[in-house]
Amino acid sequence: MREEKHFIEKNKESKNNLYIKNIPKEKDSRQIYEYSLQCGDVFSLKINQNEKSEYIRTAFLTYYKEDDAKKYFDENKDKKILECDIEVQHRKKY
Repeated sequence: MREEKHFIEKNKESKNNLYIKNIPKEKDSRQIYEYSLQCGDVFSLKINQNEKSEYIRTAFLTYYKEDDAKKYFDENKDKKILECDIEVQHRKKY
């Protein structure tokens, strides 16, 4: 747990962090996680939910390495992901 807090604090402003929009409702977190592993080791994936605990089609994705996040961003910014027009952006803050 201590190492996790250190990693988060150290990478708060890094390009390891991605924001994903327009996730298809029929895709679950496991499918998105497995897809994300194609580019490298994933530190965390948080799919956002509303107050009713329903997915709202956005997520925060953090890779251990900035190069892996860049690879995911470069490979997915202009194409369909999981058969949908998902939008990927760099995220600056937690």
